[in-house]
Amino acid sequence: MLIFSFPKIRLPIMNRLFNEGVVTPRRVPPEGSEIIKSTGPSISLFAIGVVLVIIGIIIQ
Repeated sequence: MLIFSFPKIRLPIMNRLFNEGVVTPRRVPPEGSEIIKSTGPSISLFAIGVVLVIIGIIIQ
């Protein structure tokens, strides 16, 4: 999750998944992709990744 918050890494991976047919391309406006309001979609994705890493550390 943390890696996907960086556009330089996310875009090539997502393009490959689009080409393989694993993911169907869909355009979502930035306002619709924000999980945490008033932040960008990348920051929201980063925050989710941080929470998942912390949960993984606690479970381990």
